Amino acid sequence: MIEISFLTPIMALLLAGLIHFGMTMHAQEVITGATRVGARRGTQSSATSGAMQTAAQNYVQAAGLSLTKLTVTATVGSSTTDSSCTATYQFTSPIQAFVTKMITHPIAGGRGGAGWWTAGPTPPTSLTASTVMRY
Repeated sequence: MIEISFLTPIMALLLAGLIHFGMTMHAQEVITGATRVGARRGTQSSATSGAMQTAAQNYVQAAGLSLTKLTVTATVGSSTTDSSCTATYQFTSPIQAFVTKMITHPIAGGRGGAGWWTAGPTPPTSLTASTVMRY
């Protein structure tokens, strides 16, 4: 029982870290794929920057990420310039928020009588991806 009581919090934090890393990596891979789709759209003959942005946004939305946290900039290519697409996603992990709140406010009724569940939100992590393709 003593060994379990010592190892359980460590294992729980390790598991939370693995889940957080996986969620962050998934979001990064999605926006990387979105920039590839957007840049590929920019290499087509009738491409516009709006069409490139829409293609990237559709990719992100199909993957289940929020469009409100996404910023896409696109440059259409030509015979002399390359097509480029850059996406920035403001990622917030519920695991990070929970662990941060548990560490900073471990006791209910902590700072100012507020419990850990009323602590402020954690700042988002800015994930960025960029792709350049030849016309």
